[in-house]
Amino acid sequence: MCYVRQAAASALGQVVVAAPREAPAILEPLGKAAKEDDDEDVRLAAVQSLGDAMKAVPGEYRAIVDTLNQAVQDTHYDVRAAALEKLSLQALLEQYWASPDASLIPNITARLCHAPLVIKSPVRASQPVLLYATAGNPKRWDQPSGVVEGFVRHIKTEARQPEQRFPYQFGKRDWEHYFGHVSTFPPALPADIAEIMNSPCPFWAGNKVRDTHLLVLIPKYVKRRWKALTLDYLGKLIQSPQGGGHGPQYRYHADSVCEAIESQGPGGSYWVLMTRDVLPGSRWHCYEDQRKLVAYHAARTGLGYQLPSALEASVVMLLHYVMSGARLYSDNPWTYTRCRDNSTAGYPVAVGGFSSEGLYVGPLPRLVFGVAVLRKF
Repeated sequence: MCYVRQAAASALGQVVVAAPREAPAILEPLGKAAKEDDDEDVRLAAVQSLGDAMKAVPGEYRAIVDTLNQAVQDTHYDVRAAALEKLSLQALLEQYWASPDASLIPNITARLCHAPLVIKSPVRASQPVLLYATAGNPKRWDQPSGVVEGFVRHIKTEARQPEQRFPYQFGKRDWEHYFGHVSTFPPALPADIAEIMNSPCPFWAGNKVRDTHLLVLIPKYVKRRWKALTLDYLGKLIQSPQGGGHGPQYRYHADSVCEAIESQGPGGSYWVLMTRDVLPGSRWHCYEDQRKLVAYHAARTGLGYQLPSALEASVVMLLHYVMSGARLYSDNPWTYTRCRDNSTAGYPVAVGGFSSEGLYVGPLPRLVFGVAVLRKF
């Protein structure tokens, strides 16, 4: 039944846009669904519809903003993200200064110049706030006045810098360039991501992490808010990328994989930093020994490396091809990574062998194939 309520909430939003005179009767149930429905996807659809309705019915702007402000405190991340996405910069700043909340800052600064900030020890009583920009000196406000103008002016003049990009990165703007809207705000990368990417690679001596790893966003939803990213959906998306992307496909998608994991999506959006090749010394070993090798490297480096899931490995390989036209884990030489998922046949799922015919996703009991590793952020 929740799918029916989701569709209804989405349709009501479209009616408001198409027939704004009907808005008063429609906005009340939408607002109630956004605040009270017990299903997070229904709340998500209602918040999205309310945000779309703001421009169509300016007379209801304040009431909608009040509802979205409440949704910012929702228990579910995607509902909060949807509300933040729809709130204007002015409304976001008003929400922040009314009750300093560090979780709002990435969403505020994303509207300005992609300069991430952090807040140190906000105190509700007097609201002393230190804003540490990635460039420039920290600035202090005590019960600020001229909030919007001063905040925007300070960020634009003292903290402006281009969005950090690394040679092998596929983030939100790349998803949206090739495939359409990514329906949640991606989690912020670690503040020291540049240091991580420029650090010595723990597996290939003489290289830096940025040369041997790929940094890729795994979004929960793509295009539609309740259309989770799964192996099956990914296979459909990648065949027709927009914006001049290369269109790969699966060349083999085993039935035993389809039955086991094809419809499993990520629990939420996150980043992965995955190796561009299988680990040295990981080929020609059984799966149990490969798992022990990964555990050894995780303990040795203290960096939380783990085996990829089949979805994560597929996303990384396919999106790198969409952007660059280069096949990793290819057929020259034949290279696959075993993953942490198992097929219904009882074998670990392997991903790779990326040839001109497409990417292989299926069980491979043979020993020749190695393992990649990744970190999650």
